[in-house]
Amino acid sequence: MKYALLIVEIRSDKSEDGNNLVLKNIADNAAKDAASSGKVEVLNKGAYLYDLQHGINHFCKAAAAAESYGHNTRTLFFPERPAWVTSTFNA
Repeated sequence: MKYALLIVEIRSDKSEDGNNLVLKNIADNAAKDAASSGKVEVLNKGAYLYDLQHGINHFCKAAAAAESYGHNTRTLFFPERPAWVTSTFNA
């Protein structure tokens, strides 16, 4: 698979500020990764599209960070970049 969509679930037992802080941390790290690799797009708060063609390190770090904060994650893998992703914004 060439692409992975990582979705970080919002925790209902956390305040909105608590959720936002965790998602901001993950987004900030995604932005750093994108600056160095260009391999991640932030699609929405909690939704990240990773280009896995050159490795999965950035994806694994983000998923592990979400899990370490107690957030569940969902992942969808794609053989090609999904056509429905129209964003050209890299984190």
